[in-house]
Amino acid sequence: MDWSECNVNYMDVLSDFLLCRIFSDRMILTTQYHANFIIPFLKSLSHTEKKLLLLLANGMHLKKATAQINIKYGYACNVMERLRAKFGGVSREQLFYTAGTMHFHHLIG
Repeated sequence: MDWSECNVNYMDVLSDFLLCRIFSDRMILTTQYHANFIIPFLKSLSHTEKKLLLLLANGMHLKKATAQINIKYGYACNVMERLRAKFGGVSREQLFYTAGTMHFHHLIG
């Protein structure tokens, strides 16, 4: 395909992308958006998912977290995979970062 024939304005695409990114970052960092966007999502998480994410986002190792909430390591790995999928297929690091920046511990408390 010859891209010169494409009628896409790349500056408009970049502008739209940046606006979406700014909104997304602002939503995560601003508590006024939590009630509208994040809290309803968090209500859909199971008790185990919330507890595990809270412990891991606060820096606890997975094995220690499993002992604290009394679940098996293999089950905890499955819970982590579900959480990553629910958060959009993010990496473990991105999941913990997001949980930390949105003050997860305050939202589920």
